[in-house]
Amino acid sequence: ADAVAGRKAESAWIIYREAIERGLVPEEIHGTIFWQIKSIMLAASSGSPVESKLSPFVYMKAKSAAKNFSLVELSQFSNNLVSMYHDAHRGKNNFELELEKFLLTI
Repeated sequence: ADAVAGRKAESAWIIYREAIERGLVPEEIHGTIFWQIKSIMLAASSGSPVESKLSPFVYMKAKSAAKNFSLVELSQFSNNLVSMYHDAHRGKNNFELELEKFLLTI
């Protein structure tokens, strides 16, 4: 999640591949990435932890990461992650591969 927040595609990909090799399933990793994107979106569009409903620690990290993205990009990433998840469960794509591609494009 931190590599995604820092827009470090190569690091995110390496960490992803290591997690897959250790036996984590793409759904777990996807959930963590989606949570990170959602947190950044909330922090970017709010003025305080209270307003965002995030803990102060999460808010500060997400607010700092928000400088790496536009709100349009964050919205597109969020939409891509949701579509990817549902399409994979409908048999339309290979979830592991699609998530890998996503990480390489951040």
